[in-house]
Amino acid sequence: MASVSDVRSRIEKLEYVDVQMLLKTVTLFGLRIGEGCGLMYPSEKHAQPTGMLLWASDAEWQPNMMNYNEVFVLQSIALMDNGHEPSREEISKVRETAFVLSIITEKREGFNRKAAIPMNEKFERWSPEVYKYITERQEKGPLPHLQKLNTEQSRASPKPLSILETLHTKEGESIIENYEPIFPYKRQEILPIAIKLFEGFTYPIAQYNRRKVDEYGNFVFEIKDGKKKHVYEPIPIHQKQFGNHALRHLRSTELKTFFLVEGAALDNFMGWAKPRGGESSAMQDRYVLEPWRAAGYFPRLLRRRA
Repeated sequence: MASVSDVRSRIEKLEYVDVQMLLKTVTLFGLRIGEGCGLMYPSEKHAQPTGMLLWASDAEWQPNMMNYNEVFVLQSIALMDNGHEPSREEISKVRETAFVLSIITEKREGFNRKAAIPMNEKFERWSPEVYKYITERQEKGPLPHLQKLNTEQSRASPKPLSILETLHTKEGESIIENYEPIFPYKRQEILPIAIKLFEGFTYPIAQYNRRKVDEYGNFVFEIKDGKKKHVYEPIPIHQKQFGNHALRHLRSTELKTFFLVEGAALDNFMGWAKPRGGESSAMQDRYVLEPWRAAGYFPRLLRRRA
């Protein structure tokens, strides 16, 4: 099974700088590959690659001294890393720059997920170079023109249009053809590169249920309560060949096991939909302007790797 350091080492040795930066971005923010790649095939009309909509910004972060958890986390990390537990006064002076990436998700109908990581290379050495790479290209890319078009189309529409609806109009497609996205690749082009790059690596897949198919590849159905329903079969835990999607698995595992980001905070970072009856309402994402701050995971990322 591949470790975080093994995977990062191979990415850093990749000859193609543009692809290297794409895979670093995917790793840092746990992206689906289509959330990074900015091009699509004409046949992908019903798919939702959204990498042409990436946008990076920065923001200052400081601990909320009324939030006991944030203060406790910073004190604990300092004790582990430096052998010294800082006072509340010392904690109150902490200031860090956050690298915030706005991601339109492939799933959840184009939800705008904003995730943040420390900019300081002391905590994440890839952050400064990836931030610089993205911000040098985003102003020249399609998003500013798509946003302008979206505003114009929304004025002429009975209700505001989402950026994805604008993207799939004839005018939106014309913008994509004329302005190069940050990462000008189709997701199908990256998979063979990733498979070759991570040759010999595997990652674990937990047990899940899959729709059963017959020997001809057709779905198997059964009648329950007078309704036709799919038959599912359990797929046991197994190792899978490492590809680009494995980077999302690896990042979520690292966040949970090393940085101790879990529960609703991990859902927020990874852009996972909250289950019914979960800890918080999805409406928070609509009303809280900077959900990455409210999620509370950022201070946990201010930890040095060994």
